[in-house]
Amino acid sequence: MYLYGAIMLVALLIKTLVVGFIDSINQTTFATTLYLLSTKHPVKLTLFFILGIMFSFSLAEFLVYLGFGGFFFQIFTFSKDYEAWIGLFFGCAIIAIPFFYKGKKSKELKYLALDHPFKSLFFGAGLTLAQIPVTIPFLFLMQHLAHTVNIDVLPLFLITFNLIVTLPLWVLLGVYILFHEKATPFLKYVDTWVYKNSQNLLKFMLFLLGFVVILNAISYLFGNPLLPIYGN
Repeated sequence: MYLYGAIMLVALLIKTLVVGFIDSINQTTFATTLYLLSTKHPVKLTLFFILGIMFSFSLAEFLVYLGFGGFFFQIFTFSKDYEAWIGLFFGCAIIAIPFFYKGKKSKELKYLALDHPFKSLFFGAGLTLAQIPVTIPFLFLMQHLAHTVNIDVLPLFLITFNLIVTLPLWVLLGVYILFHEKATPFLKYVDTWVYKNSQNLLKFMLFLLGFVVILNAISYLFGNPLLPIYGN
């Protein structure tokens, strides 16, 4: 029983890493970070921008978790297959996104006047909060954690997700801190690469995640789960 619980936690951590990586592929946050690194106060402004993103994700994580885990799942009871059916629904929604998603390839954010740390903080927080309602992988992960994980274990998943979802931005900031102006060619290369390829990478990862979620949900409903993330 303990071994099964440990395996399930590891499987959920892997799922958290994957969803965090997918949500980190955000052209707007990349563009804003690269813009901030070209300002007069690059380190401070970028740092506050990343902290704003982490604050909003943390707030949303607790609200979704408490909403489902602290209210919805405490009042309503479902069969043991309920989570798999939810997974099937979300999997279909996730796998459909690449077929309907049309991102905007725009660099107009580079002209925003984010010239104060608090402006960067609030912009990062507001940008993230505005995007969360349509961030289906994140919502799927949080309702799953609300149905599966106790609140004393929740911080492990929240910290992991926040670190992964902002990891590319931390890397860009770290490169600038280490190399300063010498990092400019690399940052320009990243800017060009993200502008050209981020949407295709995001679509591929969404399709892959949706396929795995659907496959695992169906296999669970037939009694042979690929990953033990739906409990007994």
